[in-house]
Amino acid sequence: MAVTVRHALGGAVRLVRCDLWHRVLRLRPLHPRERTQAVCVRHLLTLPPIDFRHIATLGHYAIKGAALVFIEASGVQANGRISPNCPGIWSDDQIPGVKAVADFVHSQGALCGMQLAHAGRKASTCPPFVNARHGKASMRATVDVGGWPEDVVGPSGGEELTWDGPQGEGYWPPREMTVEDIREQVEAWKEAARRSVQAGCDVIEIHGAVSPGPNRIRWT
Repeated sequence: MAVTVRHALGGAVRLVRCDLWHRVLRLRPLHPRERTQAVCVRHLLTLPPIDFRHIATLGHYAIKGAALVFIEASGVQANGRISPNCPGIWSDDQIPGVKAVADFVHSQGALCGMQLAHAGRKASTCPPFVNARHGKASMRATVDVGGWPEDVVGPSGGEELTWDGPQGEGYWPPREMTVEDIREQVEAWKEAARRSVQAGCDVIEIHGAVSPGPNRIRWT
């Protein structure tokens, strides 16, 4: 079954039903071949990639029977990552890496999902394992460790809009997005979705919790 809908970015989107097969019995008693719709998945697991280590990390969930495995928090723009270590899908050069993950997940009988994201004011921080070494919940990622302190963006900017407050030290003060920034980000979300489909992802999820994009920009 497929449904075609119009969307605010222009054009049409064809929504196709995904049938998922539950194969993990240790999480909830189910018949090994019980089938359910995507919206009812109980065995949905999410983790981020992208190289052979990530194929192993994500792929082993498919091997063990997960019905749908997500590549989580993939930045639609380079400055939309939470940390320099986070995955992204802002360039066509990243399609092969995502495809490698999707292909392996498919080979195990599971579907592969892509979670698109933009970190907004929470961007350019150190990865959790670095923060943990210093006993902190979050640390600013400076340029010398791959951060982008001058390009952390939000709907509005200034010290008072820093994620952890003006006196905080875990996040950078955002700069206010320009009209051109908004236009570029609209295009970035669209192109990231295209790349995800091209890479073989079956499901696309928008992470809009902190993004200055989908849930904060009024599309016109």
